[in-house]
Amino acid sequence: MQSIECYKKIENPDIGDSAEGMDEITQKPDITLFIPKLNFEWKIKTAETFAVGRCKPNLHIYCLTGITDSYCQAKANANKQVLLNPCDFGKFGDTVCVIKSTAEFHKRFEKACQSLGYKLVGPEKVIYYNYTDYSGVLSPIHKRDKYRHQEEFRYFVESDDENPICVKLGSLDDIADLYSIDGKSII
Repeated sequence: MQSIECYKKIENPDIGDSAEGMDEITQKPDITLFIPKLNFEWKIKTAETFAVGRCKPNLHIYCLTGITDSYCQAKANANKQVLLNPCDFGKFGDTVCVIKSTAEFHKRFEKACQSLGYKLVGPEKVIYYNYTDYSGVLSPIHKRDKYRHQEEFRYFVESDDENPICVKLGSLDDIADLYSIDGKSII
């Protein structure tokens, strides 16, 4: 699990996001000044976005793509088969882990985090927002809508350590399959 601070600093725009971890975002509205005596109107285009505050810097997140109903509808072919193309995930590495039992995965992940002294929160479906239009409170499950294609779910834990947290789940052979991004099964 990486810290939110780490994701803010990653230069690859497909993975890193400098807006990660904001507590609140406020859009400064355009302003129109009107002087009635002169019948003069002056429009000032502000179009600025202000980020207010930051989430706890040592919040660590684990991100997964979720195969949700909306994902399935978008990816289904004429025969209503969902075509998963491991190449779609190539920006994140060379291997895709398809978890077939999410309940068992969650149970093992939670137990592994507890054994390290962490309280696991999640999985939470990411809420995507329009960075130029949205004003309001943000949480660790908010992400700019340019990442909507990731269909992300997140787990997170709090830690005083800025270093990555290594959570060992043991073998997932019974609940997951590994595929290389060329679509060939590894296991």
